Amino acid sequence: MRTDPATLLKNLEPSLPHGILGLYLCGSAARGAQGPHSDVDLLAVLQESMTRQQRQQLISSLLIISGWPGHATLFPEAATRQPLEFTAVVRGDVAGWPYPPRMDFQFGEWLRADLTTGDVPESRQEPDLVIFIADAWQNHVTLFGEPLPRLVDPPPADMIRLACREGAPGLLQELSGDERNVLLTLARMVATLETGGITPKDRAAHRLAAELPPGDAAVMEAAAAEYLGETVVDWPAHRDRVESLAQRLVSAICS
Repeated sequence: MRTDPATLLKNLEPSLPHGILGLYLCGSAARGAQGPHSDVDLLAVLQESMTRQQRQQLISSLLIISGWPGHATLFPEAATRQPLEFTAVVRGDVAGWPYPPRMDFQFGEWLRADLTTGDVPESRQEPDLVIFIADAWQNHVTLFGEPLPRLVDPPPADMIRLACREGAPGLLQELSGDERNVLLTLARMVATLETGGITPKDRAAHRLAAELPPGDAAVMEAAAAEYLGETVVDWPAHRDRVESLAQRLVSAICS
């Protein structure tokens, strides 16, 4: 079930921390190109770090609003909802773009099991934040507050490339069970290194597939098609090729 931005903001607004400077819809949702497997990406820019009480209040709201079909067994009450990914940064923490930048808060459905038992995400250094904000700069809708370019400068191009190279190896640990997303993320990293911009995942996959041998190209195109809701892929049946392709893409990104 898709939630329109106005309804989303209405549901979230009571739990947003004091001192929030801006809230933005990002990624595929901002481009109007959201697939059935896409998260709704939200970015909040804060004046100061959230308190523990503010974090707990926001988590409580997000656990009610967000969900994921894959939770049908463990969290059936959340299985029909749209997955939200909520990222917050303190404006001063990304001023001048130190590396790695500091993320003040993050919520995602992969954290639900921990969050429901009382875990509270704290501020941490996060290289992936570079790529996320670079994408947000290209594709965002202001839901509340100041326009994003007035608050946050775009990450430097060399830092975006560094974040890709440092982040790629860790994706191999996530490959089993998340084959589609890992392959698409690696394809986007390849495109970013080639173009300097952040390309939508399905377009990056098509771009990369044109350069791959037929068997690998077919796997990459299948990942894009599943992302768009056009097919369902039996990933275990392609395990060897997927692992080999992912390894080679990581090697190419890090070289």
